[in-house]
Amino acid sequence: GDYLWTMLQTGQLLALEVTTGKVIARAAGVELDLNSASHLQQPVLVGEYLLVPIDFLILGFKMEEQP
Repeated sequence: GDYLWTMLQTGQLLALEVTTGKVIARAAGVELDLNSASHLQQPVLVGEYLLVPIDFLILGFKMEEQP
C-alpha cells in the first residue's frame, strides 16, 4: 500500500496507510522544525520498517502489528 506521514502540533509524528487512514507507525516528542524540511519527500517501507526522510534526518519506525 501507499503511506504518508504527518506531524501534529503536539510533536507526534504519524505514518498512515493512505487507503484506510490507519496509523501504522508513530513517534512522540519529535522536536523538528518542519519549516525547513521538504514536504515532497516520500516515506518508504523496508521490511517491517517505515523510513521517513526529513531534511538531513532519516527516521525509522517499526510497523505496528495488524490485527
